[in-house]
Amino acid sequence: MYIVCDRCGSKAWKNCRDYGTFVHCSKCGIRKIDEDKRNLIPLNVEPFMSYLENEEKKIEKRMKERTSHVAVVTNIVEKDGLFFVLLRLEDYPSRFDLNPGDAIRLGRFNYLGIIYWFVDSFTFYAIFESIKGLHNNLLVEIQKADTLILVRTQKGALATFLGIEKDYSILKDIILRGVEPPPLRPVQIDFEDVNLNDSQKKAVAYSLSLTPENPFFLIHGPPGTGKTRTIAEITFQAHKKGYRTLITSHTNIAVDNALEVVRERHPHLVKDMIRFGHPGKVIPGIRDLLPQFKGIKGELSGAVVNIDSFSIVGMTLSKLAVFAFLRKLDWSKTFDLVVVDESSMATFPQVLLGLMMGKRFVLVGDHEQLPPVVQNASDDVRISLFERLIKTYNDRSILLDVQYRSNEKIAKWPSEFIYGGKVKTAPLEKGIVLNLDESKDCDFLEILSGEYPVVWVKTSGLADWHKFKEGKISAVNKFDAALVLKLVSDVKKLMGDKEIEKELAVITPYRLQSELIQSCLRRINRPNIDVVEFEEISSKTVDSFQGRERDIIIFDAVHSKGHKALEDTRRINVAITRARKKLIFIAPKRLSQKEIEMSLPHLFSFYKYVENENKVVEVPSTEKFTKEYGIVLEEIEKLVGKHKKVIQGITIEEMKLLRQIRKKRFR
Repeated sequence: MYIVCDRCGSKAWKNCRDYGTFVHCSKCGIRKIDEDKRNLIPLNVEPFMSYLENEEKKIEKRMKERTSHVAVVTNIVEKDGLFFVLLRLEDYPSRFDLNPGDAIRLGRFNYLGIIYWFVDSFTFYAIFESIKGLHNNLLVEIQKADTLILVRTQKGALATFLGIEKDYSILKDIILRGVEPPPLRPVQIDFEDVNLNDSQKKAVAYSLSLTPENPFFLIHGPPGTGKTRTIAEITFQAHKKGYRTLITSHTNIAVDNALEVVRERHPHLVKDMIRFGHPGKVIPGIRDLLPQFKGIKGELSGAVVNIDSFSIVGMTLSKLAVFAFLRKLDWSKTFDLVVVDESSMATFPQVLLGLMMGKRFVLVGDHEQLPPVVQNASDDVRISLFERLIKTYNDRSILLDVQYRSNEKIAKWPSEFIYGGKVKTAPLEKGIVLNLDESKDCDFLEILSGEYPVVWVKTSGLADWHKFKEGKISAVNKFDAALVLKLVSDVKKLMGDKEIEKELAVITPYRLQSELIQSCLRRINRPNIDVVEFEEISSKTVDSFQGRERDIIIFDAVHSKGHKALEDTRRINVAITRARKKLIFIAPKRLSQKEIEMSLPHLFSFYKYVENENKVVEVPSTEKFTKEYGIVLEEIEKLVGKHKKVIQGITIEEMKLLRQIRKKRFR
C-alpha cells in the first residue's frame, strides 16, 4: 500500500511481510518499522503449558527408542536429605557420554537423578530424591535425561507460579494482568567503572533502584554495546549493598563472559563467586570457580556445596532446573537480584526458572537478535518475555547506544536499518581495519584489502538441493564453497604466522554448505575455523554464535531465492554484527538485483548500502581457484554419496509442497 514517508514527505510503499514491515522510499531508501500492535502483555500461559506437555511426550517417546546402558548399584549414602548412589557401568561405550551434572533416568524405576562426580571411568555417584526399591548389587538400566528434567522443571515452575498467589502477586500483576508498575527513579551511584558511557551508567543506576515491590528493569543491548561490562558493574554495586546475585542465561558463554569480566575488574570478589556447570562447557579462564568435588577410593567425602555461602552465583537456566530438581534451590526468592543475560533468546518458562528465585530481576537482551529456539510451537511461545515487557513497558528500559565491536562501516547499516540510527560507534573502533601484508601476491586482494571493511561479492554459482543424512534436504553452492576456501587460503598468506582460526569464521544459512566448507577446510589443514549455519539447533549454528565475534566474517548466502533462512532479519543482523574489522558477503547475482526489493527488502537494502559506501566485487568464473573447486567437487561426493538422489532447479513453493506431502505420508 502507498503511504507518505514520515521522513521526507515523499510517496512511499509499505511492504508487510511475515518477518517485518518495511517502508520503501525513493529518497530515504528501505527501512524497517515496528508495527506490532498485538497485546503481548497480559501473557496467556496456556500455549506454554501445552508446548511443555507436548515436549515431554516427545522426549518420553524418543527415550523409549534410545539405547539404555546397564550399571550395578554398589553403594548408597544418604546426605543432606538426598541419596547418593554409586553406580558402576558394565561397559563404557563412547556413544554413551556421561559427565558430572548430566541428568539420568533409572529404567523401570523411572527415577530421575544427576551425576555428581566420577570415581573412575566406569564408576560414578548420582544424586536421587528417592531410592525405594534400590539396593546394593542391583542391576539397573540408565538413560541420559537432561531435556526431560529441564521440561519437567519448567512445568513445575509454571504450575507453582500460577498456584501460589501471595509470593508472586507483584510478578503476576505485571506479567499476567498487565498492571502498570510504579515509576522508577535511578539511585545515585559511586561508579567503580568510571569509563562506562552514559547509557551504561543509567542502566546500572536503574537496576540498583529496584525494590521487591517494584522489581524489574530491562537493558536493551544491541551487538557490541557492552552488556557484559554493564552486568559486571551491576554485580559489583549489588555486592556493595549486601545483595546475593544470580547471573544466569540461556547460554554458557553469556554466563562465563559476565563472571570473567566481574573477576577481571573486581578480583577481590573471587572468594564470593561460584560457577556451576559442565567443565567442558565453561571457558578456561573461570574454571577455578567451579566447585571441586572429592572422593577417596570410591567413598563419598565432604558435603554438597553450600550455595548460600556465595554471594555471586553463575549458572545457565538449564542448570537452574537441575538445582531446583535437587531441591538445592527453590522458588523462595533466594537471591536479592537475578540478572538474566540473552533473555530474548529464552522462552517465558525458561526465564521464569530464574525470576522466581529472586526479589528483583534485570532482563538483558535484544529482541532484534535471535528469538527463542523452539520447534513445532505456536507464535505465542516464540515471543520472549523480554520482548513482551519492552514493547509493553518501554519506559522501564534503557538502550545501550554505543557499540565497541565493529568498524563503523560494518555497524552503520544495522544501526540505521535495525535500530533506527540510535546506536553509535565508539571513537576508537570507528576506523579499525585488517592489518594485512598487502605487498604479497594475492588473487583476491581487492576483496580482502583493509580499505573496504564490507565487501559484497557477486557470484555466478547456482545452488543445488541435495538429499543427505537420513533424507534431510539442504542447499549447497559448490562455486561459493570453492571461493570461501580460496579466501581462507589468501587470508592465511596475507596474515603470516597468525592463527587465523581465532580471527575468522564462516557463516552460512544451510547445514550442507557448512559441512561441505568444514570438510574442505580440513583438506587444507584449517580444521578449527568456525563454520556456523542458521537452521538446525547444534553447537555450530548462528544461534550459538550470538555473543561471539571475529575480526573477519565470511557470510555465504548460498541461494538466490527467498527462503526462510534468508528472510529472518534477526539472524541476518546477528551474522553481520559478528564482524569486527572485515565482513565479506558472498551472494549469487540475483540477490543484488532490483527484483528482490519486495521479497527480501532487508538484503536489498544492505546491498545498496554496500554499493554506496563500501565495495561490490563480481567473481564470474573459477579461473583463480580451480584447485579449490576440485577439492569441493571431491568433498561433495563424499557428503551426499554417488547414488543419492539430487534435487536441482526446484522452487521454494515446490519444496514446501514436498514437505507437506511428506508430513501427510508419515501421519
